Amino acid sequence: MGNRVMTTSNYDLFQEHQVNRTVQEGTATYNRLEGMMLKYGWMDTEPMIVYPKNGSGKHTIVKGHNRFNIARKHKIPIKFQIDDLKIPIHEREDGGGRPTWTLEDWVVSRARENKNPNYQTLVEYQRKTSIPMSTCIYLFHHGGSGGSGGDARNSNQGIKDGSFDIPNPSHAEAVGNLIMYCSSLDISYSTKAPFVRTIAQIIRTKVVDINELAKRIRKNIGIMKRKYYVPNYLGILTEVYNYRSSPKIDLATEVRNALDAEKKETLKKATKAGVSKRKAA
Repeated sequence: MGNRVMTTSNYDLFQEHQVNRTVQEGTATYNRLEGMMLKYGWMDTEPMIVYPKNGSGKHTIVKGHNRFNIARKHKIPIKFQIDDLKIPIHEREDGGGRPTWTLEDWVVSRARENKNPNYQTLVEYQRKTSIPMSTCIYLFHHGGSGGSGGDARNSNQGIKDGSFDIPNPSHAEAVGNLIMYCSSLDISYSTKAPFVRTIAQIIRTKVVDINELAKRIRKNIGIMKRKYYVPNYLGILTEVYNYRSSPKIDLATEVRNALDAEKKETLKKATKAGVSKRKAA
């Protein structure tokens, strides 16, 4: 890539990369960036990175499209640099240096790339449920368990490198359905991560009938006070589930015991697989 930083006010020279992350307009980060650019203009030290002109005579933006959007809006001259090597956008973002993309940015970009349908499934799930993307990933990765869960394809690096996998979406779908039901009851925190993870653990460990839990949440919605941690939500849902009902069940204890048993079983299987592998060698 050449070191020359060029300046132009011809915004029509540029087009966005089809798999770039979404412009962050309206976010606190975007607003801070907009304020800085209105005050200082476009800094030479942070040029927009673009590919050489394509057949349409335009440069494709590979880094700096938020700044481009702000500059075009306020008629601020653009500072840009041409990447003659045409380094792929994902390789550039994950190639070291200061990271700027969130996991949600990676998911959206990979969905636009349209090489792995699991990313589009994840985007649609987030849009449907309004659960934060990081928590959506957790649901498909860990299956809502308290253990490590998942595999390398569903790790953060797996999300980035395009190998995200959804072998069994049924658990996430069950969680999403109950979360959407709670949202329909105007439970304001229903999509917050601690509450979603609590519901995920209850559903995964099958300690109660989920349809019955939904009925009791609706019936006793006045008890549903906002908390901030999974154990607290397990406590409040225990109260909701047991209110004027019999037999009583301690959700926190039942979930903890079920998760402990699951961890032991997972460890047992891993140990057995390791022994078999050593014998085969």
